[in-house]
Amino acid sequence: MQVPYYPQNVIFTNTDKCNQVCRFCAGTHRKTAQAEAAPDALRLPWLAHASSIMIDGSGEALAHPQYPAIIKNIYESAPSVPITLYTNGLGLHGKNLEYTLRHASHIKISQNTLTEKVYNTIIAGGNYRQSIKNLQELSKQLNKYRKISVTLMLVGLKQNIHEIKNFIDCASHLGFQCVHVMKGFYPNHNGLSQDSYLDAIYDDMTISKLKQYAKEHEVLFTTNLEFRSALEEGLCLSPWNECRLRITPKGWRCDVCCRGTCGIYMSDAALQDIHKFWLHERLNFIRRTVNTDEILANKMCLKCRLLIKDEKFFYYNEDMINTKLKIKKAFDEIYIE
Repeated sequence: MQVPYYPQNVIFTNTDKCNQVCRFCAGTHRKTAQAEAAPDALRLPWLAHASSIMIDGSGEALAHPQYPAIIKNIYESAPSVPITLYTNGLGLHGKNLEYTLRHASHIKISQNTLTEKVYNTIIAGGNYRQSIKNLQELSKQLNKYRKISVTLMLVGLKQNIHEIKNFIDCASHLGFQCVHVMKGFYPNHNGLSQDSYLDAIYDDMTISKLKQYAKEHEVLFTTNLEFRSALEEGLCLSPWNECRLRITPKGWRCDVCCRGTCGIYMSDAALQDIHKFWLHERLNFIRRTVNTDEILANKMCLKCRLLIKDEKFFYYNEDMINTKLKIKKAFDEIYIE
């Protein structure tokens, strides 16, 4: 498969700081950032060649104190490319809301619960009333920005799974277009996890019934089960179309999927030249091996969802599996000036 000259999907992680602690999150929570993107570094002319751009956080995108300048610079670099903000919504007010509505096309809000009791059970250090107030204000402001679509999201946990219909009702009432449920295995988080990819959500409420209920309320209902099925049935295309750029204490890190790291780091200056890293020989090695019998030579891909059918089993037996497959550190680190 020919390598495109530019990545189609570009994802920026602008900070490793978060403004709340979701007890099911596998990330490392930090109230003080170890690394934050400089807004001017994200004036990138090559972004105009992308098909989509996402701003997320290895914590929370809106926890970056200069988020408004970041989304403004990205938008001005690629005014015709749709921008998605992935956020927990807690900081979606004031200038953060104003600049998001000016420049984004889609907002994905990981709300996770609509009730204060459950919020305080699964989320620490947040502010339930502020989060609900932000949803209401966003709904009011949407009338001024018809191009914006909003997805309400929740990770399916024992504590919130019964709220899915309420999420659909809420999205319909607020004028949001979609509800998305992420189901799966969320380890080491005090019994919150459903530990299941089963089709049934709760009782006899199946995904197909929820889709129908959402359709009746003019809302789209989706889950990550569809994503997993697509991966199992097809080939991995991420190394050809996905470029993830994460700010770290070592500089920007370039990856080509959500599962493993390529070990490529770079300066702000190197970020300006997409071909220094996007066409790098290491990424070409990943592309050459990922869908072939050479996969064992590419240890970055061995923990991918394409290969793992049971993440719960993998989590509890990772050391044994790593030994059996001789998985060690995937790549030595490379730094591009």
